[in-house]
Amino acid sequence: MRWIANPVVVFTGITDLYVHFAVDNEPAKQLYMKSGFIYENDEPAWKARFLDRPRRILLWTGLPVNYDV
Repeated sequence: MRWIANPVVVFTGITDLYVHFAVDNEPAKQLYMKSGFIYENDEPAWKARFLDRPRRILLWTGLPVNYDV
């Protein structure tokens, strides 16, 4: 997944990639963690209730800056 983002890094200078998913979505958590994403934080329960959606987890990964693509 991260290799797809590399051309984006070169042309836009983006160096951070964030993903979020529902707290109870264990397959998504396993996929992203296996792909190198790091836990950032959980959405507070009050915010999820206010926005009328399931609580979410936020993960982060740094994108390698490689200008030789």
